[in-house]
Parts: sequence; C-alpha cells; structure tokens
Amino acid sequence: MVDVFELWTIKLGGYKIQVHANDVDPWPSNPHGHIYDKGLVIDNQGKIFKSHNGPQVDKLSKKDAKIWKEALASKCK
Repeated sequence: MVDVFELWTIKLGGYKIQVHANDVDPWPSNPHGHIYDKGLVIDNQGKIFKSHNGPQVDKLSKKDAKIWKEALASKCK
C-alpha cells in the first residue's frame, strides 16, 4: 500500500516495515525500511538494526529477504 506521502508498508517476519520512497537518510542503506513500532530499521538485504546507527539485532529469513528485495526493486525505482 502506498499513501499520499509515498510511504508504503509491507509485513514480513513479524515486522510492519514502512518505506519512504524519497527518504533522505541513507542509513543503513538506500533504500531501507523503518520498523517504527520497535525503533528499528531494515537495510536492503534484510538485516535489522536499532535505529540511529545502532547494532544489528535481527535479520529476515531467506524467504522473507527475497520478498523484501523484490518489493524494494519494484517500488523504489
């Protein structure tokens, strides 16, 4: 789902991930997603970090990482 602010949401690995199509913050990758309800960010490979340059705390399964990468490729052109 994409809203008027070019924010889209996907649910993977038990996380609600939100992506801004034009996010100016390049960390941890460009593009990347935000898991706002848990204070986390997810890079374009599926690695999950604490927000604000924090350590890696989780990662998506291989299956979910593939879906994540495909979603980024199709929506963040």
